[in-house]
Amino acid sequence: MEQMTRMKLLLRPQTLVAALPFLVALAIYAPSFRNGFAIIDDGLLIFENNLIRTISPRTLWVAFTSYDPELYIPLTLVSYQIDYLIGGYHPLIYHCTNALLHAGSALFISAIFSLLGVEKRMAILSGIVFALHPLHVEAVAWAAARKDLLSSFFFLGSLFAYITCIHRQVLKQKKGTSATCVMLSDRKNSSVCFDTIFSSAEPKITQHDTLEFLRLYRSTHFSEVPLEYR
Repeated sequence: MEQMTRMKLLLRPQTLVAALPFLVALAIYAPSFRNGFAIIDDGLLIFENNLIRTISPRTLWVAFTSYDPELYIPLTLVSYQIDYLIGGYHPLIYHCTNALLHAGSALFISAIFSLLGVEKRMAILSGIVFALHPLHVEAVAWAAARKDLLSSFFFLGSLFAYITCIHRQVLKQKKGTSATCVMLSDRKNSSVCFDTIFSSAEPKITQHDTLEFLRLYRSTHFSEVPLEYR
């Protein structure tokens, strides 16, 4: 019964519409699943790289304390280790992981715009534009370019988490202001104040609220940082 309820929630039109950037990204890069490995760098990083064949304390230590010929990419190597654990050297696994990372980034884009107060349809459209932008083709279709996808995914995920935290701070401030209004009002007017503030289940957070809090946070936390480091 619980599983049926979850399935109904996942298949709701609102959920499917919100997931459009993710689904579009997977659909547009599905042809890359038929790709093999490229001669350039795929051998060095993947099918000729003994380091990715095992996940162990030793291999993790090597991944985080060594370089490929010119780059420090420990998370990329760990992600290849996970891919190898799932499917060995089958290229499909590596291309699927790339597509999933890109699809996740597209979903983060739409979620971030939505949190910033952008109208829902435009936020979803922004995620779709990100998913379809040709600038990403090389990174997604080339297994060795995993580092670019991981960088985007974790950057956008961190930004999403940060703005979500900002929203919670703004919500606390609004609730605090609301409670103060009720406490300081006289008995005659307190009911009016209460009805006005709590007429909805949660105070609404506007784009202005979020941007204003970001501005105040920046001025408070970075005011003592030297100019050359800002």
